Amino acid sequence: MLTTSLLFTLLMYTTLCHSQSPVPTIENTKAINEYQNPASITNPYYINIAKQLHERGFWGQGVIVAVIDAGFSGVDRMLDDSATDIEIQNYSSFTNYDNSVFQISDHGTRVLSQLATLDHNFMFGTAPKSTYLLATSEDITRECRMEEKQWEEAMNWANTQGAQIICSSLNYSTFDNPIENYNWDSLDGNTSTITKAVDEASRRGILVVCSAGNEGRSTWRKIGMPCDADSVLCVGSIDSQGKKSHFSSWGPTADGRIKPDVVALGDNVMVINENKEVKIDDGTSFAAPQVAGLAACLWSACSKATAMDVRESIVQSSNRFSNPDTGYGFGFPDALLALKILTDKCDLLHYTENLTNETLTVSINQKHPVNYFLTLFSECGDTLFTAILKSEQQSVLIPIEKIASGKEILVIKSIYGYHEKQIYFK
Repeated sequence: MLTTSLLFTLLMYTTLCHSQSPVPTIENTKAINEYQNPASITNPYYINIAKQLHERGFWGQGVIVAVIDAGFSGVDRMLDDSATDIEIQNYSSFTNYDNSVFQISDHGTRVLSQLATLDHNFMFGTAPKSTYLLATSEDITRECRMEEKQWEEAMNWANTQGAQIICSSLNYSTFDNPIENYNWDSLDGNTSTITKAVDEASRRGILVVCSAGNEGRSTWRKIGMPCDADSVLCVGSIDSQGKKSHFSSWGPTADGRIKPDVVALGDNVMVINENKEVKIDDGTSFAAPQVAGLAACLWSACSKATAMDVRESIVQSSNRFSNPDTGYGFGFPDALLALKILTDKCDLLHYTENLTNETLTVSINQKHPVNYFLTLFSECGDTLFTAILKSEQQSVLIPIEKIASGKEILVIKSIYGYHEKQIYFK
């Protein structure tokens, strides 16, 4: 089941088509810039959820993300467009009616745009420098349990392709044949085929990020499968004021576990459709890829982390972690706090600094024989000093006689992680 609020989408599309001429596209973005310019936004829920990680050089690079959806219509025509420079490693269809991922639906196209778009003039995704796998498992002509099996096949394929993250804005609860319907007791983390498939993906080291669903005001009301899996990162939707979207599905699971796990912006979200038009859409479908992209950026910063390390850092960083509920879960993630939690969790870096009047000496306890990259930034973001601490070295001296008094930021990076600390110079 696609987790987009279709009625709202149609109404928003109609409004945009009547109020904006021409329709904003990748090549013509003036209208959308006036509506939502990323550079001018201060509302924390509108700012790209991974923006603070981008500023530190983590854009999802080195991470393979599989998107399993209904279709990616138009993506093949965008691959040569510099504004949507997406690195696609491979793609495959697991549906019975068509073998092309690029022809049937653009739901996956819109989801992918939240992850992979990189154009600072109007929009950028959360992980634009990740490598992508595209798979279709959703049969848009019917709703049946066979789609769960197709999702499992897509997951197995993604695993063979090296996927570290699976982003899926699909979930299941009721079907065309009522005999196949699940009930609330089925949300126990052990019943549905797709839930078991998610747990199998986790055992293989893959982090699955899934939309909670848009059943918040329906008869079903609850999250759909596979969001009942204990290993999945289930994402609900909030609006620009940080309030739960009316359509976002509720938890908990049948055995009382908190769901959704976290929330992200799902109301009035910018997406790109199959015609390269910039649209405003809503649904938990578009909240999930924001969190999946955040996970990719965290993995870029800490490549030796496990899937569960990344998942837990996101959950523990969220603003309702100490007081979760069944609408918001653990809340809205904090990218920088998640980065700190992840680095600390992995026990990746131990160092000391000794500040004198003339030098700052940084000594690293090298558990791993790798190079460390040190950068000293001013509070304004200017680079003051850079150095490489090679694997055979234990410390590096940073001259500070020309550094003005004030607060500076020391950043240390390696393949094992990222650390930053504020240092005050008198």
